[in-house]
Amino acid sequence: MPKNDFESKYKFDWKFINEAKKEYVTVSDNLDIYCIYSNKNKNTNRTTFVFIQGFGSEKETWTDLWDAIAEVYNLLVIDPRDKDTINLQKDSECSVQRMAKDIAEIIKHYQIEEKNIVFFGSSVGATYIAHCITQEKIEPKCCFFASPARKPRAPGFLITLALILPKNIVNWLGKKIGRMYLRNKVSEGFQKEVYYQRVEKINIEKWKNCNQVRKWDATNDFKGIKSPVFLILTEHDKYHNYQESKKLEEIIPNCKTLTVPTYDYFHIKPGVYEFTQTMKKIIDKIPT
Repeated sequence: MPKNDFESKYKFDWKFINEAKKEYVTVSDNLDIYCIYSNKNKNTNRTTFVFIQGFGSEKETWTDLWDAIAEVYNLLVIDPRDKDTINLQKDSECSVQRMAKDIAEIIKHYQIEEKNIVFFGSSVGATYIAHCITQEKIEPKCCFFASPARKPRAPGFLITLALILPKNIVNWLGKKIGRMYLRNKVSEGFQKEVYYQRVEKINIEKWKNCNQVRKWDATNDFKGIKSPVFLILTEHDKYHNYQESKKLEEIIPNCKTLTVPTYDYFHIKPGVYEFTQTMKKIIDKIPT
């Protein structure tokens, strides 16, 4: 489905992205990290969602949820180093450790107090957050992790292709193989369509540069989180294994599962507004 048809079908408003401050923040290794920040909501005890997307995720995946969250809370979206918004240099580090440090440095840049942070991490984004919490000694108010895993799910064979084939061939072949790979691994509807959009924009060269991320085991990072953690899971998400993610409930000390009906429910309208209110009720019960 062409992008214009895709956007027309789901009628994205892009409200948060259009209205928020967009800028690059230079971190300690001199790389510029793309951030989108809205802090217009002063009536929520300055609670700020710090949102980290998963590997390969595009803005279309989360724009509706961002709109819903930004109506209630301050919101900071930090792009990880695998995103096309980041001009990754040959000597730039692209690892879980470095991205955890990026998160901590950017939080400090925006002068957000730890006690007011609500982390939201999707897939491997939750891994970056978990390592940030344990490595940088940050204690947020709480964390919401959508379909996390101890080991990233990025398909290793695409990285292998990138290592052995020329760039022009691997990008063409990667798109073709990527569509075949996803055919039976994603649910019908928005998930399948948004993942196919990702395949069309695939940058396997960038994935190759971030190959260290794929090998990371975040078990000890998840064990080290002291703040309340809520796993956002649905059995209707075929790509992210429900049982694998739910095992984290036994690993993270203060953890509960928030089961949602479908993948669409917490990604697109109208479900994102009800989902945001569910998160608000949870946050409101956490002692300050």
